[in-house]
Amino acid sequence: MKKLVLAVFSFTLILSSCKTDKKSEVTAPKMELSILDKVANAHGFNQFRNVKEIAFTFNVDRADSHSERSWVWNTITNDITSINKGDTISYNRTTMDSVATKLNGAFINDKYWFLAPFNLAWDKNNITYDHKSDVPAPISKNPMQKLTIVYGNEGATLRAMPMIFISATTI
Repeated sequence: MKKLVLAVFSFTLILSSCKTDKKSEVTAPKMELSILDKVANAHGFNQFRNVKEIAFTFNVDRADSHSERSWVWNTITNDITSINKGDTISYNRTTMDSVATKLNGAFINDKYWFLAPFNLAWDKNNITYDHKSDVPAPISKNPMQKLTIVYGNEGATLRAMPMIFISATTI
């Protein structure tokens, strides 16, 4: 019986002597998002990882002509299906022949304009930008934010997005 009491006492003493203070969590300071990331996130960029497939049609109307290209993009496998003037061509962006390479140029263009806000985040290491607040919008003259984007020389194409006027409520 003495051994049992001694064992219980020793066990209680060991448990009570253990440190029970909770360590305070140290959190890294949050970095302020750039205006590029804010614009992209305002358009759903932070949810893009959940998108498996995108289907869209790019339309161009000039004077008396109309043209359109439709695309289906599997964002996980990078499979592309092009539907243009009744022709359907499928390819994968990792294994392209000369036909797919030419067609992929049209896909890059159309995807670029379709997902312009996302490109700000995807391309942020190859662009320079200037952000100004309270700039009068060209037509309404309402004060808005102005974001000027210039692409660098890296990559296949050089693009310039001269101005994007942003409503203050979108970021």
